Amino acid sequence: MKNANSFGEPIINLTHTGERKCKLPTRCLFRPADYRILQTKRMKIEHLAIWTNQLEELKSFYTSFFGAQSNEKYYNPGKQFSSYFLSFDNGCRLELMEMPGISHETGTIQRTGLAHFAIAAATKEEVDALTEQIRQNGYVVADEPRWTGDGYYESIVLDPDGNRIEITF
Repeated sequence: MKNANSFGEPIINLTHTGERKCKLPTRCLFRPADYRILQTKRMKIEHLAIWTNQLEELKSFYTSFFGAQSNEKYYNPGKQFSSYFLSFDNGCRLELMEMPGISHETGTIQRTGLAHFAIAAATKEEVDALTEQIRQNGYVVADEPRWTGDGYYESIVLDPDGNRIEITF
């Protein structure tokens, strides 16, 4: 297949129809109609990132309760920036980041921005057991296990920073 990668998947190729080139189409002053998609490819979320002021505690939470595997800690001495990438059996990775000067605003649980993310369990019983294990370890269960209107069996727990995690089946 023309314009495909080695797996036969189509490749996205954005081009400008005018003479001037624009490296960042999202910041370009040209109208969106000036760009055309030649081929499309299904995209996936590679990772989500969370700022924290308690990097080691968050790493421990996700590795202990959700079986995430962590890389070695990255540290940039110039910025005093530290991070871990946590990998799960498949899918999206989670980046945990810490740096002086990043504040943790407290306030309402629901706010503009990332509302929650979900981690899939293998069974309904696993949702129940994991929810109870998290509770027994002193973490907040924000919503008890239940069937939702969109077909999930889920609970909602909060990580040490208060991020909402749906445990779904």
